[in-house]
Amino acid sequence: MHFWKKKQGTTAASVPTADLRKRVKILLVDDDENALPLDFLRSNGFTIEQWTSVRDLRRLEQGDFDIIILDIRGVTEPAVCADDGLGILRHLKEYNPAQVIIAFSGQNYAMDAHRFFRLADDVLMKPVDGVRCIELLDSVIGTAITVDHYWKGLKDVLKTGGLDERQCDRLEATIRRAISRKKRKDWRTILAQHLDDMELVARVAVVATKIAELTVLA
Repeated sequence: MHFWKKKQGTTAASVPTADLRKRVKILLVDDDENALPLDFLRSNGFTIEQWTSVRDLRRLEQGDFDIIILDIRGVTEPAVCADDGLGILRHLKEYNPAQVIIAFSGQNYAMDAHRFFRLADDVLMKPVDGVRCIELLDSVIGTAITVDHYWKGLKDVLKTGGLDERQCDRLEATIRRAISRKKRKDWRTILAQHLDDMELVARVAVVATKIAELTVLA
């Protein structure tokens, strides 16, 4: 995804909207195969995959998808994640705060009070209007799929891992130097030289990968 300018916090204005839509990987998790007008969205350039249920959280933890559109009910079993869609959302945001998730529901919840909506980056309500959905996805791509968003998420991961501000700054500098070399990185190997907790290494590696993908350095 090397299509963002060096300027952080925004996508490159020179990149056509069609290219942005194509490059950003979106996952819809909903047991209703007609929950979104997928053919319409794909015809407008979006790259979208649908799962009717989540059977294994590992692929979601690994950051394979830039945006996850997540239904609140009927998307997993208790053995996989307690509290159904809410449990998945809570787990993913704890594992990787930078993971972009759109809460998706047809239920009449009080949106300002329900944790599912508060934890998400945005909200999409059913029934879905195709044009409104395109507007929302374009907005999320422009505001959340950015270098600044992932740097903030990386710092949040490090702080929950017990690192202080000075340690965070040192590791950030290490990651910036590695990115500047413009070669494919084995982030787990690089980070393992600085972090003892291998679970934390895995979490940081997910976000560092996104930063490297979005950053084009001179």
